[in-house]
Amino acid sequence: MSINPNLPVPGLTKEKLTLSPDLSSVLYAGQEIPTVHFVKATVPSLLAFYGAGSASAFELLSEMNANGFSLRGYGKYTDAWANVVVSRREEQAQREREVREHNERMAAIMATPTEIAKAVAERKQREEEIARKFGEHGHRAAFGG
Repeated sequence: MSINPNLPVPGLTKEKLTLSPDLSSVLYAGQEIPTVHFVKATVPSLLAFYGAGSASAFELLSEMNANGFSLRGYGKYTDAWANVVVSRREEQAQREREVREHNERMAAIMATPTEIAKAVAERKQREEEIARKFGEHGHRAAFGG
C-alpha cells in the first residue's frame, strides 16, 4: 500500500506511456522522463522489479511497442512478452490503433494555424477531385449530400 493513495503504484495499475512530439521525453506514471534515461535506466529497473512474464512487465513492454520503441536488449523479458503477444495479437493491434489515434488527436489539438489551413486546403482539394471524377453523384455518395 502506498503512503499516498493518489500516487500511482507501479505494477498494480495499467500505466500509459506517452512519447513527446519531439521524442525527447516520455510521460510514464505521471513523471516526465528523458527518453534516453527511460530506455536505458528506468525500463531495465522496472523489468527487474516486475520479473519476466509478469503482467506488469507485459503491460510496460506492450506500451513501449505500441509507441514505437525497440524492444531489443531486454532479453528474457522480451522473449516472455513475445510469447504472450503471439496469442493476443488482436489486443495489441487495438492498443496500437488507440495510440495512433491519440497521437493524431494531440497533433490536431496542438496544430498551428498554418497546419490547419494546409489540412483544410488538402480536404477541399480531395472533395473537388472526387466531384470532378464522379460528378454530382460521387459528391453526394462521398459526403452524404
